Amino acid sequence: VYRPLNYPEIMLWRVNRWARQTPWTAPPRPGSAEAGRVSLNVRLMLNERRGEVINIAHFGKTSKMASITFTGLPGGNMPPYLTVRQAEYVAQQASAWDADALPVAEKALGGWRVSLPAGLSRQVWLDFRPDRATCRPGRYLGGMNLSFGNGTKLYVPIDLTVESLRMPDRKTVGVTMWDYTDCGGQFGLQDGP
Repeated sequence: VYRPLNYPEIMLWRVNRWARQTPWTAPPRPGSAEAGRVSLNVRLMLNERRGEVINIAHFGKTSKMASITFTGLPGGNMPPYLTVRQAEYVAQQASAWDADALPVAEKALGGWRVSLPAGLSRQVWLDFRPDRATCRPGRYLGGMNLSFGNGTKLYVPIDLTVESLRMPDRKTVGVTMWDYTDCGGQFGLQDGP
């Protein structure tokens, strides 16, 4: 369906990380403003955890693997503060499908491997969690390299800023559900230090 409409075999695009994603989520039309160059701008503190996403559409006839490595960021091809996750689709009672499960992508050849089913879209999460030992505060201009079995290579620029402010090493509040903290500690939520 997509190839006769001039979609390339492999296409990258960005959406908000909380936007719903199904296997049939369509990328922007080729040539549109939304289909322009894909880049990531990540800004976070030491010990903070932040996710960013890239969508990959694969309109080939057979499934493929994408190999992912990084350049220009502290830590080499596989920075220790960055984990690649492959969103998996889950059937739900209320809606047909949603990309909810985020298992860690397979590690291989100094990078990660992500499977790309034929004719579908895949979402890849980049899970950032820098600490002083793995990524010093500063601004880093690097990128994500994606290579595919057919010889296609794509590059996503990443502008990473790690602030010198630091989140605590130890969690100070544990909340397992949404609740208001000014109501006397309902549902096991307690006042206190």
